[in-house]
Amino acid sequence: MLSVKLIKEVLKELKYFPRHAYKVTSGRMKTGVYPHQKYTYGPHKKQYLCWFESQNIVQDHIIIFYHGGGWTFGTPELFSDRAKLFGELGYPVIMPSHRKLPLHSYKEIREDLILTLKKVYEILKTKGCLHKKIILSGMSSGGNLAGLLLLDHSLLENTGFSKDHFAGALLCGAPVNLDGMTDSFVLVNYAGKRTDKSFKDASPMSHLSGELEKPILVIHGTEDGLVNFESTAEFVKKISPLNNALTDFYIIPKGSHLKAVSWAYEDNEVRAKIVNWLANNFR
Repeated sequence: MLSVKLIKEVLKELKYFPRHAYKVTSGRMKTGVYPHQKYTYGPHKKQYLCWFESQNIVQDHIIIFYHGGGWTFGTPELFSDRAKLFGELGYPVIMPSHRKLPLHSYKEIREDLILTLKKVYEILKTKGCLHKKIILSGMSSGGNLAGLLLLDHSLLENTGFSKDHFAGALLCGAPVNLDGMTDSFVLVNYAGKRTDKSFKDASPMSHLSGELEKPILVIHGTEDGLVNFESTAEFVKKISPLNNALTDFYIIPKGSHLKAVSWAYEDNEVRAKIVNWLANNFR
C-alpha cells in the first residue's frame, strides 16, 4: 500500500500542476504534436515507439525521450508535448513505450530497453541516419531509463550500438540513485527489495565507472515530492569527477517534481536552460 507520507507528497505535487497541463494527462490532447510513425518492437501492446519529426530538421543529432509515470502510467502519444520543443529546435524525436508495472517489473522493462535499441538501430539504418548520434533524455521514471542506457553498457550488447553512439543525456526529476529513494510500493514493484540484485541493477548510479566525457544536464527541484533531491545531488557528486566537468546540475529552488518538466508547456527559465545547453553542446 502507498504510505501516508507518499500520498501527501503526491497531493502536494498536484497542487503545483499547471491548470493548462491537465489536457496532457487527461488524454484530451490530440495524439502527436507532429506527424509521427509508430514502430512495434515486440508482441505486447506497450512494446512500441513513436518517431516524431517536424518539417524543420536541421540538427545532426536525434533525441530519445522516455516519458515519466512511475514506470506505471503514460504513453508516448499522451506525453507527446515533450517532443514539441525538440522538434521546434530541429531534432527528430524518438519516444519509446515499455511494459508497465504492476504486471511487469525491472526485468521486463530492461528487456524492452534492449529491444528498443535494436529497433532504433534498424530504423536509423533504413532512414540512412546511423551517422547521427543520440541524446538520451527522460523525465522522472523515464529519466531512470535514460540513465540506465547511458551508464549500463551491458544493455548495448548485440544492439548495434556502442557507448560512443550516445552524445549526452538530459535527466529531469529522475530517480538516478535508487538507494536515496523513499521506500514505496512502486519502487519495490519496479526494482525489488533493497537487498535484491535487481535493485542495484535498476539504479543508474550503481553503473558509474570509468570516464564519460559526455555533456549531461541534470534538472531537479529542491522540493521534489516524489524523487528525493538529495539522492540526485549525491548522483551528481559521484558522476562529476568521472565526466571531466561536463555534468551540469540545474537546481530549481523550491521546485516541485513537475517543475522539472514544466519546459514542455511553459516558456520559462527551465526551457531556456535546456535550449542553451543543447545549443552549446550539440552543434
